[in-house]
Amino acid sequence: MSCWMCVLCRLYIGKGVVLDVCGEGDVWLRCLSNHSVFVMSYYLDHEAGRAPGDTVHKIHPSAYIKVSSQQQSCLVYQSVPSTVIVTYISVCCAV
Repeated sequence: MSCWMCVLCRLYIGKGVVLDVCGEGDVWLRCLSNHSVFVMSYYLDHEAGRAPGDTVHKIHPSAYIKVSSQQQSCLVYQSVPSTVIVTYISVCCAV
């Protein structure tokens, strides 16, 4: 059953997303799909005034949005030096 769910999810994602690295490590996401995609992003959480990892963000078709900031990642890392911080983007699709 889980394989069928993966196939269905891939059909919704369609053409997928493109990740661009700009400037000094900022990551931008372009949604090429005909359907929205959902991402977890500490940068978008910070911009929305939410706690890191607090929410999933909906990215609409044809959107081009910044999802990660190198500067913010460095500031977070410096504030919690004993913790390994990994900035990641988890792309998923609602089925």
